[in-house]
Amino acid sequence: MKIRKLKITDAPRMLEWMHSEDTIRFLRYDFEHMQLDNCRDFIINSNCRNLNDLHYAITDDEDCYSGTVSLKHVDHKIKAAELAIVLHPEAMGKGYSSFGISELFKIAKEKSINYIYWCVDERNTRAIRFYEKMGFKQINIDEFNYIHYLENKGLYSKEEIDGFRWYGISI
Repeated sequence: MKIRKLKITDAPRMLEWMHSEDTIRFLRYDFEHMQLDNCRDFIINSNCRNLNDLHYAITDDEDCYSGTVSLKHVDHKIKAAELAIVLHPEAMGKGYSSFGISELFKIAKEKSINYIYWCVDERNTRAIRFYEKMGFKQINIDEFNYIHYLENKGLYSKEEIDGFRWYGISI
């Protein structure tokens, strides 16, 4: 396994997970209606030096795209970012998530990001089990230092914030 920048050639496999009902069921975005051009545009934009969103491919040893791991909404002032990860269905349960997250934490340290947070739909028991197995602890949303930041930036509505299970880690 390795992590690298996204490539245009990743687009077809990216689209496959976007059209997998089991994969997207609990995600916030309308991936179901994405097309190949949307994937290509995302990949092109992810490689355009946008310092607020960092997206990487997780690949197998033959460089086959197996998922995307991201640091989104990077705020260099408060040194925080949101974690996002999604895998191709063929990669699930094979260690790609733990590998991708570990590598992303290394990148975050290199970029002087000190705090990473993320959320999970309460119904996504598979993801919750994974995070708990990895030793991540749920954070109390009322004590979450970045809650006002998320609302003020328009990243999440109050209803969304209240409807997710939140995790955070200082690195």
